[in-house]
Amino acid sequence: QANWFVRLTDIAPDGTSTLITGAGMNGAHRDSATEPKAIPKNEVFTLQFDLHFTSWVVPEGHRIRVAVSNSLWPMIFPSPDLMTTSLYSGIHTPSIISIPIVPVKPESIPKFYPPNDTNQLPDVDSRGGHWPEEWFIQRDHRNVSTRATWKGGDETQFPWGLIKNYEEISYFAQDHRTDTSSVKGYSETKIFLPNRSLKWEGHLKFTGDRTSFYFQYTRQLFEDGKLIRKKTWDEVIPRDHQ
Repeated sequence: QANWFVRLTDIAPDGTSTLITGAGMNGAHRDSATEPKAIPKNEVFTLQFDLHFTSWVVPEGHRIRVAVSNSLWPMIFPSPDLMTTSLYSGIHTPSIISIPIVPVKPESIPKFYPPNDTNQLPDVDSRGGHWPEEWFIQRDHRNVSTRATWKGGDETQFPWGLIKNYEEISYFAQDHRTDTSSVKGYSETKIFLPNRSLKWEGHLKFTGDRTSFYFQYTRQLFEDGKLIRKKTWDEVIPRDHQ
């Protein structure tokens, strides 16, 4: 099992890089996404897929970088196998990216109307919401593992009360045990009313091994600090070439 990801990047003269677009493909889906099949060792095959649609003009003097990798964690759960893959290039086995060219003189220029003014609702005040407000990466050199965590929150004051939101997610991966990757998350929403308070909590744990994914999620509802509702989902999902 192996994934391939392609990223197209704009490189400025000062070295600043800006991601233009990208996409990925599971090699087991090379012939069919509904009927995946394992990748035989030492087999040379072609993968073809479209990058996500975008609109970008590369300025004069900038360079274009094409990066190909086998992982894009934590956006995509890593494949469970360690492997070495080869990207072929040259006349007989070229690797190609096709990029549309903007005409020097376009046939027509669309007319864009200015955006409408956004009116702030009276007696409503919002703060925060620029997520992630905080993020950090911890590298464990002894256990050759990495944990990335981000967190953030916001609050909105209404005439009838206050709403506060908070969320935190942690991603873990081990260099030589990609099948042990995991995601843990916590979220809460608090509502403060004149005569009572409510709080929803969500606890997420998502792990995997070579054969399955394990999904656990618990949702709780509190009223004035007292637990009044609770539900837990606990599922085992076969990897099926994922």
